[in-house]
Amino acid sequence: MAGYICKIVIENTHPSVWRRVVVPERITFEELHEIIQILFSWENEHLHEFEVPGDRIYISDRDDTWANYYNESETLIDAFFKNYKWLRYTYDFGDNWRHRINIEKIDEEYQKRTATLLKFKGDNFTEDRDWEEDNVQNIFNASKVQQKLNCMNLSLHEELQQVKLLKESLCHLTENLKKLSELDVDVLQSQVAALRNDLYGACNPMKIKIEAWKKANEEGMEHLLIETPEKSQNLLLMDLGEKEAADYYKYLRIPRTEIMTREEQVQEISKVLLKHPEYLYYIFDEKEYAELKVWMELPKGTATKKIQNIHMFVKTFAMGLADFKAVENGGEIRFATDSKHFIDAVDTKTRKNVYHLLHKFDDRMGKLIQVYGVIELDSLYQMYKKLYDNHMGKDDFLRVIYWHCRFNDFMDTVYQVDGTAYAASKELDARKVILKIQDYAGELSYAEYSRKEIEHKAYDLANRSAWLNILFTTFQYRMKMHPYEAQDFLIQVVGAVMSGYALDEIILSLRKECAQTWSIELSTEIWTVIAGIMLDLELPMLKGRSRTQYAEEMKRSPWTVGMITESEQITNSKEKHMYQFPVEVQQQMYEAGQYGDEQSLKHLLKYKEQNQVCSEEYIYLLAEACVTFDKPDMAEKLIRQLKRSSAVGKREARELENRLQQRHEVVDDDLFDDFDWTSPTYERVQQPYVRTSAKIGRNDPCPCGSGKKYKKCCGRN
Repeated sequence: MAGYICKIVIENTHPSVWRRVVVPERITFEELHEIIQILFSWENEHLHEFEVPGDRIYISDRDDTWANYYNESETLIDAFFKNYKWLRYTYDFGDNWRHRINIEKIDEEYQKRTATLLKFKGDNFTEDRDWEEDNVQNIFNASKVQQKLNCMNLSLHEELQQVKLLKESLCHLTENLKKLSELDVDVLQSQVAALRNDLYGACNPMKIKIEAWKKANEEGMEHLLIETPEKSQNLLLMDLGEKEAADYYKYLRIPRTEIMTREEQVQEISKVLLKHPEYLYYIFDEKEYAELKVWMELPKGTATKKIQNIHMFVKTFAMGLADFKAVENGGEIRFATDSKHFIDAVDTKTRKNVYHLLHKFDDRMGKLIQVYGVIELDSLYQMYKKLYDNHMGKDDFLRVIYWHCRFNDFMDTVYQVDGTAYAASKELDARKVILKIQDYAGELSYAEYSRKEIEHKAYDLANRSAWLNILFTTFQYRMKMHPYEAQDFLIQVVGAVMSGYALDEIILSLRKECAQTWSIELSTEIWTVIAGIMLDLELPMLKGRSRTQYAEEMKRSPWTVGMITESEQITNSKEKHMYQFPVEVQQQMYEAGQYGDEQSLKHLLKYKEQNQVCSEEYIYLLAEACVTFDKPDMAEKLIRQLKRSSAVGKREARELENRLQQRHEVVDDDLFDDFDWTSPTYERVQQPYVRTSAKIGRNDPCPCGSGKKYKKCCGRN
């Protein structure tokens, strides 16, 4: 008996909404669907579907006959949960609630036939949100959810998978026999080779080996025994599946002009690596390479209890440089018989030069990805060539991208249906960004910056918008957050902005995440600051332009570039927030508050009167702009209205009143315009007084000779 520990996340939610749960083995996808419905309080009134995105495999309750489709009532989760890191579950194709099912761990000691909720974050969303208020959430009740999960009767489906596999195999065999009878000999040979590769990939020894290694380490491997080598690197690479072999071809930029068997692919991969042992440095960093050499030099039969770099061995297995077998309380490792041909084939100077070039590439690429976020590989190559290395060929560039950056998870690469390839930051939802690129900047080229500008923007995020420091200060001091918490919230906001989320979506997410009541002043400050960030930051969806730059280029308002969602108009009330007003009103309010634009102030006052606006945030922001830019008559009228609004409004009005009074009490700077601050008079005032004659008493005769006492004459003043 065992169970799968999964983290099920509703995608594109900020802050993230998720449930961590243990589901028992040998249940169907139909039962998993019912578990997810309970976890998120869905009503099971809409269509749904499971998907393995990478391999385009679909599982649902609909009847279909095409090759990559499975019926959920006849398909067990086990084969998928053991071979994939994550799956997607989509519910309601109208609202498109996408759930990412991350398979985190297999619990071998789990004995229950019910699902168990371990942890959760965020409340449940209301179904059919288009017919009600958007983004309404229901309080999550963990105990009630667990009670419902306990009521599920999850049977052991011992024979179901075997029957299903047999049925699929027979259908597959029948179809292929029919097709084979119609093919000529040459095509038949290629089809047989492809079929063999498919069948071989179903069990994929490389994946099984790596998973066995990870599992052994998770369970606390007590020892690792170095055994005598048995296989060459070529033979060990034969454990690669069809897909992995094809990926290696792509990563290493090996030309592929004809249909090749997996064996032929592997042989070519091995030849290329043997001819170019420096490619290994793309995979192993300096520390890993040095550690690998130490391990390979250990005497056979050596047993060790401490494994410092688990990930390094995963790379070693994937490169065909070692084999692994799990044994009781530990494991056995056998290095390839010819592994030293790959490891010691390059001299120290060459190795240092390669690592030096890779370090420079990582630094440069890191800056470019930080600035652009998501960028077409062809454009990225041209940009890299122009800014950093005019001599680097495209194949060399892509080899470093795939074989070094992509292989080591420094970045993601994404392919579109039309064949366009993108490099993307791992923190962003690249596919969502690409859709927005097509909406706003599909016909535009990427914004160009000099090396100095790229380094300035990438060196510190605050260089890209002064508002970022203000937001951090607001979180830390106004909202009493710990610096680490303030930093997390700041990163959250920046990630949402870079991913193309609207102003109202970001603020709503913050309100739900923060466990405190926002004052009118705080609400308006956060609205202003986040709006400033959204206008300043260079965005992936605008191909490296800020909204302000894009607007200037396209001759349109930056506030029309996805700043606000097209939601229903909120009714007039004192509680109406700034982000709930029409986009043109928000734009005018922002410009009035930042620049004191008199035309905007007049429009806003007129809008207020025409629509009888009673929103405290609106009145506060308008009054604050009038105070800041010395419009006392307007300010006083607005402050009086805010006073009458509510007790909260009255407190905020008093603060504005104090600020207005302070401005009136300031001495007019014009009085000092004609004063010569460098005159001898000013200098004497600044110097200490030194007495040069005897002190004159108040009752002494005045030295002017008038005959009067000093206090009655010159000493009067």
